[in-house]
Amino acid sequence: ILLPLVKDSILQIIKDINFNKYDSIYDQTNLEDGESYKLLLNTEKNKKWIYIHGYEAPEALYKPIKSIMRIKEAQDYRSIDTIIDFDDLKYISYPNVPAPPLNY
Repeated sequence: ILLPLVKDSILQIIKDINFNKYDSIYDQTNLEDGESYKLLLNTEKNKKWIYIHGYEAPEALYKPIKSIMRIKEAQDYRSIDTIIDFDDLKYISYPNVPAPPLNY
């Protein structure tokens, strides 16, 4: 659970993103692994999100991601017994698993 000040800092970083300026998906399809991010702004009126897999999104999107990651890395996390809604996770990219070798 984040302290209110930390949570407010993260929310402000996300609110400062102009979601209308960017595409919803930046998927580097030739990348089998790598980092993925989903920036989500969910308000009572609408939901805006940007999914990034790889390194081909506009550079301006990586600045808020780096800020959030710095905040994340500075936290002391503890487990909780709460179900968390991560929204739609259909844009999570999984690596291709090669077929097993054929034995004749």
